[in-house]
Amino acid sequence: LLKNEIDDLNIPITTLASKCNVTRQTISNWLENPDAISAKNARALADALRITDRDKLMSIFLAPNVEESSTT
Repeated sequence: LLKNEIDDLNIPITTLASKCNVTRQTISNWLENPDAISAKNARALADALRITDRDKLMSIFLAPNVEESSTT
């Protein structure tokens, strides 16, 4: 879901990383493991991606966790 948002905006990972004050590798790690994103970083990422819709935020940052926990 997060990768889809990044792809939809066509924003380079390096630009996104700069806006979030993290490295490109950190963004890549978040794409591989969304659980690694802290609340503070999730907010910075949402701001950088200009996501303000609460439902959309929930689906991007919480849905992967819900889906994973329901299958285990």
